[in-house]
Amino acid sequence: MNKLLRYLLTVTVFLCAVTVLCTGASAVSFDPMLQSQSNKAVELYSKKEYEGNAAEFGIGEYADVDFRSKSISIPTEYTVIAYSEKNFEGREYVLNESQSSYLRFEFGVGLTYIKGIKSMKVGLIESDEIDITDIDDAKKNQIMIDYAPRVYMAEGEPYGTASMDFVYERFDRVADDNGVYRLVMKDEMKHPWEIIDLFYGDHENSEAYAFWIEKEGGYIDISYFQYCPFDSGKYIWLIGCMAGAHAGDWEHFTIRFMTYERNGREYMRPVKAAFPAHTFAMIESWEDLEMFDPTHCAIYCAAGSHGMYPHVGDHAYLDLGPIFRLVDSCTKGEPWDLWETDKLATFEHTVPDLEDEEEIPEGCRALNGSEWADCFSYDVFDPDGLAVRYWGDESWVPPFFNGGPTGPQYKTELTNTTAFK
Repeated sequence: MNKLLRYLLTVTVFLCAVTVLCTGASAVSFDPMLQSQSNKAVELYSKKEYEGNAAEFGIGEYADVDFRSKSISIPTEYTVIAYSEKNFEGREYVLNESQSSYLRFEFGVGLTYIKGIKSMKVGLIESDEIDITDIDDAKKNQIMIDYAPRVYMAEGEPYGTASMDFVYERFDRVADDNGVYRLVMKDEMKHPWEIIDLFYGDHENSEAYAFWIEKEGGYIDISYFQYCPFDSGKYIWLIGCMAGAHAGDWEHFTIRFMTYERNGREYMRPVKAAFPAHTFAMIESWEDLEMFDPTHCAIYCAAGSHGMYPHVGDHAYLDLGPIFRLVDSCTKGEPWDLWETDKLATFEHTVPDLEDEEEIPEGCRALNGSEWADCFSYDVFDPDGLAVRYWGDESWVPPFFNGGPTGPQYKTELTNTTAFK
């Protein structure tokens, strides 16, 4: 099986069209005077995986980069416009995130290739700043509402979102042999392809769940999560049926803010957004997003799988040409404005130390009075609590009906002090 998977991945690399990282540039400033807002720099490395000799570059324009590099580290607040020739000529690459290698394969992207960096512009992403000098819970809650996205569900999407009250009425909280609790459907399925009423959710009355997370390097992430009772999987023509479905589906979208000081006051402003889907995340500059208004961006929820994307269209995340192809389809269906009243519950989350098995991590606390903070705690052994590790039934006849996912508190974005996804 492992040999087969390695073969399929190899075939994928050669069948995928080579993708050059070229997109429209964000609204960025290359003024070196702005370096005071960030104590970080872009770093070029002589070897892959950010190893070997390194050279630092702050905000500005560099017509002659006299350094042969094989990887580049880019702080979140920066965008790099790199060129394959000196004096900003040759092939142009707009880089919104670090590149561990100039030739690599990524699911959802394909084969990316950077010929070489002979000149470049290092810019700071521009956006409106927010004064957070005397920030309190009410201000954090308001910022999360002010930047909440408009989510476009797919046209005709039958499998909608659901709030926690809906979920806990229709799932039982059951402990496994190790005493770890998970959610199990109260309704039984007769076969793996049966569609039961639970799977349609209650989108009209649903709310989303946002987490304020302070990260290393002076960053603040706000992650917006939605729960769907069902992920429909994909139709696989090789086997002639649907596969990959599961009860319970958490999907999210994250905005990263940079923080800085000026004249004795503290500020934050958005610089990037992450759109996770399946095993990867697309990173977009804040100024490149489709905006509903100056603070509310638009995001697209893929049909069936509910993966998050920045644009409409078909997004292939596994492409083996005529052999096998998995695609998420995003259309501009019903809009869901998370900033509206009763559409968003907000929390502040503390990144835990999950290596410490003797103490239960702190988890999160509600910022706007939500009663559901306990759902996202780490005490998944408490028979009287609400926390669960898995939000759906165990795997049943895999791969046709897989196990339910872990909750937000176990996602990398909420468990890692530097991750952005």
